Amino acid sequence: MIQSFMMVNGDIIIGKVVPIRSSYIQIEFPALLVHQRNNHGPLGFMLTPWVPNELLKSAAPVMLETDKIMATLALSDAMERFYKNWSLAEHDKMTTFVSVFEKQISDIEKQYLQRTANIKDQQQRAPMSTDSHLTDALIEVFDDLENEWGDPTVTN
Repeated sequence: MIQSFMMVNGDIIIGKVVPIRSSYIQIEFPALLVHQRNNHGPLGFMLTPWVPNELLKSAAPVMLETDKIMATLALSDAMERFYKNWSLAEHDKMTTFVSVFEKQISDIEKQYLQRTANIKDQQQRAPMSTDSHLTDALIEVFDDLENEWGDPTVTN
């Protein structure tokens, strides 16, 4: 059953809904209805995935707590047909582009691991001193009253 919900935050969500428990519903291919009315009255709208499809397993439903829903909206037949066609197109896109997205994620992960390895290598080659002992020469620089380094009222 395709339903539309007005969420507590004002979003209008459309999706194929399966009630599973009293406090949750399951929504397949949830879409966010983005709409705007112009000055003369006609309404313009579009659907966009509510959750990026690339982040979901193939056709994975979204579990939604019912306390996040403010109202249930009745869809027109035309809007229901539009949603069905849109969700089929989104499913096709998801199956087409999922391998590209997975490769992008893999490349980012490899780049991150290489960068981390490079940073660790640089840190090992030039370790920071953890010795808390100050040399006499360093103390003399700050104790030299002629240069006013020891005077906290003077900024250098």
